[in-house]
Amino acid sequence: MVTRRRFLAGAAALVATPAFAADDDALWRRLRAGGLVILMRHASTEPGLGDPPGLRIGDCSTQRNLSKAGIEEARRAGERLRKEGVPIGRVYTSP
Repeated sequence: MVTRRRFLAGAAALVATPAFAADDDALWRRLRAGGLVILMRHASTEPGLGDPPGLRIGDCSTQRNLSKAGIEEARRAGERLRKEGVPIGRVYTSP
């Protein structure tokens, strides 16, 4: 039950405040302390909805990829997490 509450508290904090733009010291302190789950959606993608026809999971060239802006957003997110010293335990992704 405690783990579930921590997950929900962490998710709510991140939804309520974009973590990578926030200057909220309390939020960063909680993230640095560990034990929370960070739920992130992918950064900006090329225009379109869903997967393009001919999608092959193992071939990135057939997928809708991050746009140049999205690549920069993802880079900044990683840099901020490193700068803030947020511990990353495990990373799970969807296909």
